[in-house]
Amino acid sequence: MYCKKIFITLLLFTVCLFGATKRYDIKSGIVEYTITGQGETMGVTSSIKGSAKLIFKEYGLVEVEKETLTEHVMGQTQTMQEFSKYEDGLVYSVDYEEKLIYKQDVSKLDNSQTAALMGESGLKSIGAQKVGSENILGFSCDIWQLDDMKLYLYKGIPLKIETNMMGYSQTQVATKVDFNLSLSEKEFALPAYPVKTMDSVKSEIQREMENMSPEEKKMMEQMMQNMKMFNNQ
Repeated sequence: MYCKKIFITLLLFTVCLFGATKRYDIKSGIVEYTITGQGETMGVTSSIKGSAKLIFKEYGLVEVEKETLTEHVMGQTQTMQEFSKYEDGLVYSVDYEEKLIYKQDVSKLDNSQTAALMGESGLKSIGAQKVGSENILGFSCDIWQLDDMKLYLYKGIPLKIETNMMGYSQTQVATKVDFNLSLSEKEFALPAYPVKTMDSVKSEIQREMENMSPEEKKMMEQMMQNMKMFNNQ
C-alpha cells in the first residue's frame, strides 16, 4: 500500500520537466478531502479513514499535500501522518516516525512516472484514457482511467481519486474547494527535520547488503523486486 501511495503522489505532481510550465489552470488554492478505504489482502481485513489537504500556488509549481489517516487492521488501530511537497523539480516526503525528510529528483524517475508528469499528453502516453466526466462540488471534472486508478481532474487539479488494488479499494474525494487565494509561506513549510536524498538511501541499503549473508541478500533482493513489481501495477 505504501509503494502505491508513493506512485499516486508522484503521478499527481503533474509538472512538465522542461521548464516553468503551469501544472494547473488555476493560480492557487486549497482543496480538502475525506479518505475512506477497505479491503482484504491475504486473509487480512483492513479499513482506513482520514482527511487530506492539497495546497498549491504558482499554478501548481509549488504544492504540498498533508494527510492524517487512521487504519484498522486485525483489531489494531494506527494513526499516521503524511506530508509531501513539490518544488523546483523535487519531491519531499516526510517520515514523522524517523523524523526525516526524503528528497527525490523528479528527473531521475523512470519513464512510466515521468510521462505522467506532463499532464494530459503524458497520461495518454502511459495508457490512461479519458472515460467521462463528473460534477464534484459544482466543478466539471474529466475522469481519467489508468489501470486500477481513476483520477477526476478539474483544470488538472484532482478532486477525486479512486484506487482498487489487490482486494483493497480507497476513495479520496474533495469536500471543500477554495481557489485563487493569497497563501503564506507558512502553508508550504517543511518540518525542521534532516533531509536525505534517495540516492543516499540507496547507498546505505547497498552498504548494508554487503554485510549480509548470502541468504539475507537473496531475501532482500526478492523483497526489492516484489516492491518494484507492486509499484508498477
